Amino acid sequence: MKIQKAIELFKRGELDEVEVELRRSPNNLSQWFILLRHPDGKSLMLADEDDRCVVDADIQNLLDLLKTIGFHQVMVIF
Repeated sequence: MKIQKAIELFKRGELDEVEVELRRSPNNLSQWFILLRHPDGKSLMLADEDDRCVVDADIQNLLDLLKTIGFHQVMVIF
């Protein structure tokens, strides 16, 4: 899911039931990515506007991005 779409869906209340997870990248354990888990079992990674998965070595950058979208809670899985 692209960042801008996530912002729009959050504002409309359509992401209220979504669980947000920060996970280590299996390809590079020094990198983290954001996973959105819907109650229906569907999982989506957060992507930038070029449709590339958002990854970062600094977890704080990802937390700031989640706050920008509107999320207030995240599960960190390492």
